[in-house]
Amino acid sequence: MTTTMTRPLLALALLALLGCYRVAVRTDRPPAGPVHSRTVHTFVWGLAGGETHAPCEPATVTEYRGVGSFVATVFTLGLWTPVTVEIACAVEAVAPREL
Repeated sequence: MTTTMTRPLLALALLALLGCYRVAVRTDRPPAGPVHSRTVHTFVWGLAGGETHAPCEPATVTEYRGVGSFVATVFTLGLWTPVTVEIACAVEAVAPREL
């Protein structure tokens, strides 16, 4: 390939690699409470750290990794990865009544 064709293909490949990553875990509980969002720091390509504690009974837990997160991961050679975690609180469970 010529240089004039290689550069645009390389740029297109790099743009294709940049993107957002989202994972959502949903429970059977309906969401009704507030949504809590925080940045969690993971280490060694996301294998260590990243612990977060839900302030309520979760209905949905969503994890986002954007372009900035990927850039930070590559820049630090995988030592640090910031991840945004959103926790949607569920309706509080009502204790069953005795008959």
